Amino acid sequence: SDPVVMRADGTYLYLLPSVVDDINHCVSHVIRGEDHVTNSAVQLEMMEAIKPGSSVTFAHVPLLQGASGEALSKRIGSLSIMDLRESGFESLSICSLLARLGSSDSVEAYSSMQEMILDFDFNKYLGFRLSTSLIW
Repeated sequence: SDPVVMRADGTYLYLLPSVVDDINHCVSHVIRGEDHVTNSAVQLEMMEAIKPGSSVTFAHVPLLQGASGEALSKRIGSLSIMDLRESGFESLSICSLLARLGSSDSVEAYSSMQEMILDFDFNKYLGFRLSTSLIW
């Protein structure tokens, strides 16, 4: 089926504006929550229709969940970075967790942001390369 790209009131849904924005900003890699896996093929098709030959690599990481398995969301007042800071968590420890989330690496604290950057390898994550020739 064709994806819905515009609401009845004329405002655009996420799919089309994100594709246009990615093309305009020459985005090559997108890391996002696994709840967007189903959008990837549609977005690649839109990208190809708007600018033939363009492509992007997507990686999808697991969503953060609360103790009882519910999705964490800022819309429902879930724990925020500010809450973590006020609880005494160091920013580097939070970044260390996020840098390893979704990879096959064990979570260990980095000693610096530079170490974290040097250790980053896109191929370690739950990502995949999709091409516009993908056949469903």
